[in-house]
Formats: sequence, C-alpha cells, structure tokens
Amino acid sequence: MPLIPTECSSQLHLFGKLDNREIMADFNGGSLTSGGGLLLIKQVDEHFQLTQCFANCFSDLRNPKRIQHSLSDLIAQRIYGIAQGCEDLLDHDFLRHEPLFNIAVGRLDSAS
Repeated sequence: MPLIPTECSSQLHLFGKLDNREIMADFNGGSLTSGGGLLLIKQVDEHFQLTQCFANCFSDLRNPKRIQHSLSDLIAQRIYGIAQGCEDLLDHDFLRHEPLFNIAVGRLDSAS
C-alpha cells in the first residue's frame, strides 16, 4: 500500500485579539489541544451574533448589581461546552481550566 504524502501547513492562522493579546494557531507542535475548532465556532458566533440573538429572547430577572456574567456569556459557555463534547454541566468544571475554552468565552485571566 503506497504512503500518501502529508501536506503540512506552516501558515499561521490568526483568530483576533483578546485584551490586546493575539490569538493564533500554527501546526508546529508545542502546546497542543483537541479543541481548536472552538475558535472557528467562536468566530462564526461573533460574526452572526448567534448567542447574543438567542440571549435577547430571554428576560434576565437577576439583580443587575450582582451579575458577574451576562446572559449571552452564560449561553455561549453552554453552547461551546456542548460543541466540545461536554454534555452536562459537570464537565464545565473541567472546561474552566482549559485555556482554549477560556479564550473562546473571553476569559483571558483564566487562560494564561
């Protein structure tokens, strides 16, 4: 059986910025993650404002003085978690320590 040649990409892929830090991906090794597709999902979400539109369908009855995370952020966290294969909220405890997931939900302080 003949070997199929591998086409390696040395191209750097940019995914915008978070708190003035560039988010980029390459295929040179280093820190690896299986959740790289999450950055693409985030870009599609931001472009079409899917989670924001979905969040606008709800009335947020929480006390505004006590809100740490917007309804849109909570919905994005849930949707991105499901996209990562985490079906229930117990898995989100694991995801909160995952740097790429934190970047996707805009939490750079947890992703460093």
